[in-house]
Amino acid sequence: MRFYQLIKTAKSVCLKHYYFIAILSLICYSINIMIIDSHTHISVTTKGGNFELSKKKLLAEMKKNKIDKTIVIPDNISNPLCADMEAAIKLIKNEPKLLMVASLKIENINYKNIYLIKKLFIKKQN
Repeated sequence: MRFYQLIKTAKSVCLKHYYFIAILSLICYSINIMIIDSHTHISVTTKGGNFELSKKKLLAEMKKNKIDKTIVIPDNISNPLCADMEAAIKLIKNEPKLLMVASLKIENINYKNIYLIKKLFIKKQN
């Protein structure tokens, strides 16, 4: 039953990786080690939905499937249906189970943005 739930959950989150995530999670769970979903986007997937609702759904699915941590990858291309870096920062704040990988468009790489990423990294370590 747990394997089926993992397949169903992962399939709804990201079609490309759902078999890999499900099999890896099953292996990790069976030997009692931390399970980390290493590739997740917070996206609006239903009409009338929003990022906050998607985050709550993600956290509920993580709890149901015993996922310890999730790495959120923000979208670096303008897309109102997928959280960008600024939105992802706000969404994961005060959520110890959610981590984030910084993501910048190549034309947005400058001292200001590099400093912001460095500052956020140092803040997360403390």
